[in-house]
Amino acid sequence: MFYYHTYNILLTVSSFINLVKYIFTIEGVSFFLSEKLSQDPLEKFFGCQRQRGRTSTNPTCEEFCTN
Repeated sequence: MFYYHTYNILLTVSSFINLVKYIFTIEGVSFFLSEKLSQDPLEKFFGCQRQRGRTSTNPTCEEFCTN
């Protein structure tokens, strides 16, 4: 269990570092505000998908596409 959480944290940090490196390769970008990152719209979208399907809290790809 500990290994699983450690791996997830390392993956998140690594992904964030790669994202920031990529953002600074874009012409005209001189700063980056990490607090502006939010996955709330994505969570809201998937919440609507779960409500609409009424099949399960963790829909399969087929159920998702049917919705």
